[in-house]
Amino acid sequence: MKKNKVIISTPVHVNFNACDGCGVCVDVCSMNVFEIKEISKEAMNDLSFMGKIR
Repeated sequence: MKKNKVIISTPVHVNFNACDGCGVCVDVCSMNVFEIKEISKEAMNDLSFMGKIR
Protein backbone atom coordinates (compact mmCIF):
# COMPACT_ATOMS: atom_id res chain seq x y z
CA MET A 1 0.00 0.00 0.00
CA LYS A 2 1.37 3.40 -1.01
CA LYS A 3 1.39 6.13 1.66
CA ASN A 4 -0.09 9.50 0.79
CA LYS A 5 2.08 12.58 1.04
CA VAL A 6 1.09 15.16 3.62
CA ILE A 7 0.79 18.64 2.18
CA ILE A 8 1.55 21.52 4.51
CA SER A 9 -0.68 24.46 3.75
CA THR A 10 0.67 26.68 6.54
CA PRO A 11 3.95 28.42 5.71
CA VAL A 12 6.89 27.68 7.97
CA HIS A 13 8.46 30.76 9.51
CA VAL A 14 11.91 30.82 11.07
CA ASN A 15 12.88 33.40 13.66
CA PHE A 16 16.27 34.42 12.28
CA ASN A 17 17.03 36.24 15.53
CA ALA A 18 16.85 32.92 17.37
CA CYS A 19 18.36 30.66 14.69
CA ASP A 20 22.05 29.91 15.04
CA GLY A 21 22.32 28.05 11.72
CA CYS A 22 23.27 24.73 13.31
CA GLY A 23 21.05 22.74 10.93
CA VAL A 24 19.41 20.50 13.54
CA CYS A 25 15.97 21.45 12.18
CA VAL A 26 17.02 20.17 8.75
CA ASP A 27 18.16 16.87 10.21
CA VAL A 28 15.17 16.19 12.46
CA CYS A 29 12.23 17.50 10.40
CA SER A 30 10.31 14.52 9.05
CA MET A 31 8.51 16.79 6.56
CA ASN A 32 11.73 18.07 4.93
CA VAL A 33 10.59 21.69 4.98
CA PHE A 34 13.88 23.24 6.11
CA GLU A 35 17.09 24.05 4.30
CA ILE A 36 20.11 26.13 5.21
CA LYS A 37 20.86 28.96 2.82
CA GLU A 38 22.16 32.50 2.80
CA ILE A 39 19.66 35.25 3.50
CA SER A 40 19.28 38.38 1.39
CA LYS A 41 20.81 41.71 2.38
CA GLU A 42 17.28 43.06 2.92
CA ALA A 43 16.52 40.27 5.38
CA MET A 44 19.89 40.82 7.05
CA ASN A 45 19.00 44.47 7.64
CA ASP A 46 15.88 43.39 9.55
CA LEU A 47 17.82 41.22 12.01
CA SER A 48 18.59 42.27 15.54
CA PHE A 49 22.22 42.78 16.55
CA MET A 50 22.42 39.24 17.97
CA GLY A 51 20.73 37.84 14.86
CA LYS A 52 23.41 39.45 12.70
CA ILE A 53 26.18 37.97 14.83
CA ARG A 54 24.72 34.47 14.54
